[in-house]
Amino acid sequence: MTRKLLPYAFLFATLSGHLAAHAQHSTVPADLDRMAQLQHSGRTVLVDHGVRYERVNAAFQPSPTGDHLRAVTTTEQGYEVRITGPTGSLRMTGAYRDADLHVAHGAFAYHHANGRLESTGAYMDGVKHGIWSRFDTEGRALAERCYGVVEPEAMMEVNGWASRATTVDRASASRR
Repeated sequence: MTRKLLPYAFLFATLSGHLAAHAQHSTVPADLDRMAQLQHSGRTVLVDHGVRYERVNAAFQPSPTGDHLRAVTTTEQGYEVRITGPTGSLRMTGAYRDADLHVAHGAFAYHHANGRLESTGAYMDGVKHGIWSRFDTEGRALAERCYGVVEPEAMMEVNGWASRATTVDRASASRR
């Protein structure tokens, strides 16, 4: 039974990654309305129906002149965050453990200014963990990187199953 399902699971994983990479521009029109409210009122923070909206800059840092909008929703696990750009295009989604949004924890997705997916991966207690996938502005896959995984050779050394040869330079060798 498992052998029959594996090809389908592989196909689904491949297709879902392929489709995500080629997703069209993601926009959140309601965030444009919230940004207009903040700009018109001169405020930097607005709370509406339990969602905290904040003006942030392009580096996603709070700013009274920021042209990006951060929407923060409290959940049982922490805080879900969505950031949209000046045109309402989605720029980032992710989750944090703390209200100050310093400890990223969970799945994250970053988007290029044109709304296409830029990278996706996960954080564990504020540190990148697992496989992070990257995409260019046209949605084509770039290099993937794996975080938080120990190299096999390092694990073998730690457990005493292997050792690393010492290197000797010419000056040290001539003194012997």
